[in-house]
Amino acid sequence: MEDLDCGRNQQLTTDLDLEVTEEMLRTVEQPLFADRYRIVGELGSGAMGEVKHAIDEALGRSVALKIMKAHLGSANDGPNRMIREANALQGLHHDNIVRVLDVGILDSGAAWIAMEYLRGRTLAEALLDGPMDSDRAMNIIHQLLGALHHVHRAGWLHRDLKPSNVMLVRQGGRERAVLIDFGVAKPQHTHEPQITQHGFLVGTGYSMAPEQIMGCAMDGRADQYSVAAVLYRVLCGRWPYVGKNFIEIALGHVQGAPPVLCGPAEGHSALNAVLQRAMSKRPTDRYPTVEAFGEALRESCADTPPGLETVKGPWWTPHWVRTWLLEVATAARSA
Repeated sequence: MEDLDCGRNQQLTTDLDLEVTEEMLRTVEQPLFADRYRIVGELGSGAMGEVKHAIDEALGRSVALKIMKAHLGSANDGPNRMIREANALQGLHHDNIVRVLDVGILDSGAAWIAMEYLRGRTLAEALLDGPMDSDRAMNIIHQLLGALHHVHRAGWLHRDLKPSNVMLVRQGGRERAVLIDFGVAKPQHTHEPQITQHGFLVGTGYSMAPEQIMGCAMDGRADQYSVAAVLYRVLCGRWPYVGKNFIEIALGHVQGAPPVLCGPAEGHSALNAVLQRAMSKRPTDRYPTVEAFGEALRESCADTPPGLETVKGPWWTPHWVRTWLLEVATAARSA
């Protein structure tokens, strides 16, 4: 169900945290990849390819090098998908979307992408610690919704929202959530089969919208459904629909009863209502946009004292900024 998953040992870094060691730079025995990149480590692998830690010899910086498996290079859909991923990312400049630095195709026909190298761990790894508190969960989800809002406005669909495709990076005292994989992204208003030429399912069963499972036309509301499923996973410590195999999970998404928050989030009726609408079986019953979904989430979790609503900021404002604004406003009212 997953094309490419960076493993649990994945270590990514930002340019701000970059430390290229002398030991890395001394790895000169092997030839440069694409005449520029010196591979110094493994980051992860999957059915479609591998992700390597590499040093850009021209600029002396670390990059994450995503390389398609050689036997897929001659396929029609393989290189095209990776080049399309690069094209999508190069046009998406957003703090919560990974940056593409370079792209190319090897003589074998296999495509590759050089991306920014982030230090942190995936949301999937963070969830091994258990469900998150609502403040942290909402902070992460609002950042992802902001990224998706940008993606949709640029005319793209992500189609594979899942915890392993989200990196969590500490920067300047705040947690930055970054979408790192656009391997199955596609332009909106185009139709493609849900099974690739090599038999890989496009998307991930635990967070896949009903229309995506059934191969129907999709728009941004499919991504909305997926991020709502991820929010359920983050808050409850389990997925909204589970089963022994993909078919059982898929039936839950297509025919199952609306999910009800459980565990630490149990009893939050307002949030539960918002989540159930975002995960409606029919796209027309969901929020019209991820922006509207974000606004509804913010209102469901509102804890602002009367008269201070105006300091909350738009729905994509980071939680720590809203908290600081509320503290300032409260102090001003008490003065």
